[in-house]
Amino acid sequence: MDNQKVFCESCREDVEYIGETTLMNGTINGRTYSYPGREIRCAKCGALLFVPEIIDANLDSLYNAFRKEHGNIPRN
Repeated sequence: MDNQKVFCESCREDVEYIGETTLMNGTINGRTYSYPGREIRCAKCGALLFVPEIIDANLDSLYNAFRKEHGNIPRN
């Protein structure tokens, strides 16, 4: 996925992006869980970008944190 371009709403053009692993928080059923996720930013202006594959991977990571907390086996 590196060196691909996505649309930046701030720059109004397709740009390369920079990915960084960070600790994120998400809420499921009113409870907050911390999980490792990726944040994608525009290499040109630094704005947060929407990359569907990254959003899906972050949600999987959140759901795995939820499963782990409740004694279920996390998915790969």
